[in-house]
Amino acid sequence: MKPQFPGNIPRIKISSEENEVCVDMDNHCFMVTLENYRVTTRQSVWKKLIELADEFKKRNLRYCYFSSTPQGGGGYVAKPMPEVFVITKRKFHNVLQGVAPNTDESRLTDEDKDLWVRWCNDNFDRYWGENTGVVQKADVIIIDDPQLCAIIPSIKRVNPKCRIIYRSHIEIRADLIAQEGSLQKEVWDFLFSFISKADMFISHPISGFIPPYIPLSKVGLMPAATDQLDGLNKFLDEPDVQYYRNVFNRYCEDQCSPQLKPKRSYFIQVSRFDPSKGIPDVLEAYRIFKSKCLEMRVQEINIPQLVICGNGSIDDPDGNVVYDEAVSILCSPGYEIVREDVCLVRVPHCDQVLNSILRGAIVALQLSHREGFEVKVTEALAKQVPVIAYRTGGIPLQLENDISGYLVEPGNVKKVADLLYELFSDVTLHRKIAGKLRGEEQVLRRQEYYTTFQSTNWLYLVNCLAYKGGSVKPEDLPLKAPDEGTYDCNGKIIDWGAKYVKDFWAK
Repeated sequence: MKPQFPGNIPRIKISSEENEVCVDMDNHCFMVTLENYRVTTRQSVWKKLIELADEFKKRNLRYCYFSSTPQGGGGYVAKPMPEVFVITKRKFHNVLQGVAPNTDESRLTDEDKDLWVRWCNDNFDRYWGENTGVVQKADVIIIDDPQLCAIIPSIKRVNPKCRIIYRSHIEIRADLIAQEGSLQKEVWDFLFSFISKADMFISHPISGFIPPYIPLSKVGLMPAATDQLDGLNKFLDEPDVQYYRNVFNRYCEDQCSPQLKPKRSYFIQVSRFDPSKGIPDVLEAYRIFKSKCLEMRVQEINIPQLVICGNGSIDDPDGNVVYDEAVSILCSPGYEIVREDVCLVRVPHCDQVLNSILRGAIVALQLSHREGFEVKVTEALAKQVPVIAYRTGGIPLQLENDISGYLVEPGNVKKVADLLYELFSDVTLHRKIAGKLRGEEQVLRRQEYYTTFQSTNWLYLVNCLAYKGGSVKPEDLPLKAPDEGTYDCNGKIIDWGAKYVKDFWAK
């Protein structure tokens, strides 16, 4: 830890030999204990987790996780290369989500493909390939999203018995992939030449997120999760909240943004500065909201501010572009009335800052136009902060309309503004929703989206797929195929018989 590092938070430690993110700074510090997790987990889930962990240890299994970024990913990570991240973000991620412009600039070229494959192979050969022991010793390897999927054939070559799980975290527009000649089909056809060699495909539980060509016998459903005991979610007492709020205001000052005022409440959207996150909609909804407040003669000091903040990511070149777009919107005609009320900040990777700022909001927004499964919604609800979100992707699985917040059709900023005003002006309504979020039913519902539940899912899969024998076999994971043409990317919950991974162990 160093005083100049934001919030005195330990830096992430990455080994130089294998480019592996070291847990707890390579065991130099310990944030939580096993007992901390036990007392926050449903007894039946904890019992299954320990049972699967004991089997995993008894069989001496090993599984590895490969990702492109140390923050929010972890495991074994690739050495950053900005030219490659332009390809993986704008020509993989944005295209598959359907948010990239339908122009030649979004189309993969042969040079793009060669550069990306070479980068993947160089990382594999240098850190994880033959003679390193990383892949040779693994029974199961998890590949997170498409950035590193080109190493799958190399894994199979070095360790033919190793089982590979491809984890798809993002929204994939399967409806567009199914269209001949689409950008999405071109990208998916290319990526699938690598992903098809994986033994299992894990998807968010939304019908339109599972692309064509994947045998449904290889698909498992698993939502994204957050850790209720990490810096993003753990309880902070009032002095800590105030300390990190002051750190946040220093970020605001450094970036020439208005700061949080001591006596004013605020709304918030925590997200990356990404084209899919609907940040222009957030700004417009707030502008309409404040206009209504002024019409109703609400005093300025009583009108909530707006916070838009989030971390950057080393593999996301869109961050600066979207941030600059938001600044331009605030500088445009018509936004004079909110210009000094909006804290627009790129926050370094200091979890406690986001925790404290989100914890203090009166309403959280998530106006993503495309979304996989947004853990920031889960994190807001866990802090008893009502959420207003667009009805997109996996968000309807997380947020119950009129119970834990409100779901709005994408683009309806007037409705968002009306709901902001309703939750701001009706104290009884706000307390009612916050009270429901503290209730036992909602607390139990969120358990599925926490670390211990997801660890149980992963241990079950690894114990299933590993070759070294065991009580559970891969054929214990059969899944029904959908009817033809059931791709729906507008928030429809999957309903065609495919199963969550949890359905196989939570009996």
